[in-house]
Amino acid sequence: MSLTADTRITASIVSYNSADATRKAIDTLCRSDIPCEHIVVVDYDRLLQAPNTMTDVIPADNRGFGAGHNIAIRSIQKRYGSITSTHYHLFLNPDVQIPRHAIRLLKPFADRRVSAVGGQLVNRHGHPDPYCAGAMPSVYSMIRSKFLTPRLPRRPAVVERLSGAALCIRLADVLRVGGFNERYFLYFEDTDLCQRLRDSGGRLIFDPHVRIIHEGGASFRSRHEQKSYYDKSQERYMRTYASPSEELVARTLRRLWRTVSL
Repeated sequence: MSLTADTRITASIVSYNSADATRKAIDTLCRSDIPCEHIVVVDYDRLLQAPNTMTDVIPADNRGFGAGHNIAIRSIQKRYGSITSTHYHLFLNPDVQIPRHAIRLLKPFADRRVSAVGGQLVNRHGHPDPYCAGAMPSVYSMIRSKFLTPRLPRRPAVVERLSGAALCIRLADVLRVGGFNERYFLYFEDTDLCQRLRDSGGRLIFDPHVRIIHEGGASFRSRHEQKSYYDKSQERYMRTYASPSEELVARTLRRLWRTVSL
C-alpha cells in the first residue's frame, strides 16, 4: 500500500503504573517508519508530560483500557473533524516497543474490507506470543490451549481475533461499531471489538513479519490481581456471545482450573 495525501495516522496509549514504559513506547513509535502525526496518551497516574509537540497527554480517572482509548479517539475526532476511510490509528499498550520497520502494518488496508491489522508480539527475549491472534474464544479453544500451544500463520493471513496490545485499525470502522465496550475494564475488550468488526463485515489481518516487543503485565501489583481481571472479562465475553450451555461449561472449567492452580 502506498501512502497518499489523504492518509492520516494517529496513535493512543493508556498509561497506568507505566510512566517510564509509556515514554519508551512513544520513543520507539517516533523512531519507526510509521509516519504517525499525532499521539494521545491517557494518563491514569497523572504523572506524565508530553515528550514532544506531536503528543497530547490527557489526565483521567482509571476507567479501564478500553475506556481510556475511547477518550483518546474522541479527542482525535474533535481535533480532526470528519474521519475518512484512510485514517489509520494504533491502539498501543504502554509496554510495547514498535520496530523500526513497521510500515507494512498498513499494507493490508489497500483492501477496503480490512478493518484491523496486528503483528507478532514477542517478549524481550524474542519469544513469540502464540496467543496474540487466532480464533475467537470457545470451550473448545479453552480446553485445547491447556494441552496444545496454538500455531499462528507464518504468512499474513485473515484471523478472527487480534491483540489490542498493538493494534492498527481503520478508525472509521471502529467508530462505526461504537469503539471499545467499556463494560470490560481489562482483558477481552479487544476480542469484543474484533467480534463486532467481523460482524459488521470487516476483515482482520495478522502479519507475523512485524515483530513487536510486548513486556506484558507491567501494570499489575500481583499475579492474583491479573487473573481476577482476566476471569471476570472472559466470563462477560462468554455470557455475551456463547450459548447458555457453553457459557456454563466455560465458567465451570475456569473455576476448576483456578482451584487446581492455587
